[in-house]
Amino acid sequence: MVSAGAFADALEEAFVKPFVEETGIQVNTVKTELSMQRWGLAVDTNTVNWDVGLMGMAGHQLARQGAMTPIDYSIYDPEELAGIPPEFKLEWGVTAQVSGLVLAYNTETLPEGKRPQSWMDFWNVQDFPGNRTLMMPVYGTSSLPEALVADGVPLDQVYPNDLDRAFNKLDEIKPHIRSWWSSAGEAQQMFSSGGVDMGLMYDGRVITLQKDGNPIDFTFNGARYYTAYWSIPKGAPNAEDAQKFIEFATRGEHQAKLAELMGYAPGNTNAYKYISDELAATLITAPGNIENAYPIDSAWYFEAGEDGKTNSERILERFQEWLLK
Repeated sequence: MVSAGAFADALEEAFVKPFVEETGIQVNTVKTELSMQRWGLAVDTNTVNWDVGLMGMAGHQLARQGAMTPIDYSIYDPEELAGIPPEFKLEWGVTAQVSGLVLAYNTETLPEGKRPQSWMDFWNVQDFPGNRTLMMPVYGTSSLPEALVADGVPLDQVYPNDLDRAFNKLDEIKPHIRSWWSSAGEAQQMFSSGGVDMGLMYDGRVITLQKDGNPIDFTFNGARYYTAYWSIPKGAPNAEDAQKFIEFATRGEHQAKLAELMGYAPGNTNAYKYISDELAATLITAPGNIENAYPIDSAWYFEAGEDGKTNSERILERFQEWLLK
């Protein structure tokens, strides 16, 4: 199962078709979104009818529930494996592509010198005026990390989030947020319609808007990034072939193809051997970009406290209360 829409088409072109051609193993591509609930229920009821799927942060929760098959890294080429950072090769999943949450801005409504280049600039409403947007809780993440970066927290110390410090900083910017978004499509529409001038945005969506002729740009400064993981459900009917497919899909050459098709960054740094300098400049994992960004600690969001609540749940509850104040 490989998501839906243009992304699913690109996954098929970059990975599925060449895998079938090289191995002769037939792949039935199901283009649909795969939720954590659907994954867990299928495993619990012994009704798993797929072999490979894409999973994000929620994979940590599924792994704790025993719903994942461990990735067999013994079949990987050592050089390819060395090109994948530790946070992108977990026991239950390995990187498919990397996305970033960046600071985007309108280059038409904001003149030179008034385009924010950091989250400190974004919080500086006097020197950088304009309509702003930030993210509502999505898996509990919200825009707390951006608040901490704006408050001077070093990128390697953003996690675990200091909630009190983050919400205090959000208090400063709250009156200046025109809209809060909860989906990538919603954020994209805000920028394309001219409803906002600056704010948090997925890097791939910014590039899509640029290709469509919209006056928008972004900075990787203070960006955070995460990966979608190739994973195998427990009880997958063709687990051995699934392992072979995932190994194939994580090779640098094939991840470079996906970057060319969709503009999503590769998780395997070997991919940059096959990527042009022009394209690399737009990808968050490229040398020169990744040094200014930091990885989302997705496992932290699913850690539970003594009360049984995860950090994700705790953030969501507090954010909803804060928003109503």
